[in-house]
Amino acid sequence: MSNRLFTEVREKLGLAYYISTETDTSTDTGFLVTNAGVDNTRVEKSIQTILKEYKKISQIKVSAQELKKAKDNIKGKTAIYLEPSDSQASFFGFQELLEKKILTPNDFFREIDKVSQSDILKVAKDIFQPEKLNLALIGPFKNDEPNIRHILANNF
Repeated sequence: MSNRLFTEVREKLGLAYYISTETDTSTDTGFLVTNAGVDNTRVEKSIQTILKEYKKISQIKVSAQELKKAKDNIKGKTAIYLEPSDSQASFFGFQELLEKKILTPNDFFREIDKVSQSDILKVAKDIFQPEKLNLALIGPFKNDEPNIRHILANNF
């Protein structure tokens, strides 16, 4: 999502100073969050654009090229993360505690490689539903400004 959103929101439309999407893949409390630094006068357009991208990924399969790039990114970040011994201990320890099954990094990478375009679409359809989305804004807004319900109703 970060690349899609960065391209659309920052590069094409110039709506945000920064934008990123992060995940926490904890089995019991995981989340996906998008953060953006946006001028207060462009908040509505920014939210509309982000929601449009959420909707798109939940309706259209990602391309094979985009999926490969995402997999390579995850595997690369994981390899770098696992360089220090304390990170390796966390990697293996959390698996034992939460899963009662331990994958080696290579096993983990093979699991990443198994993810298909259809898998991404299925998960996106589950995650990107209006009733599952939350929004937090920090800024000089009064009451229901911007009109979030209106934005969501018209863009999702």
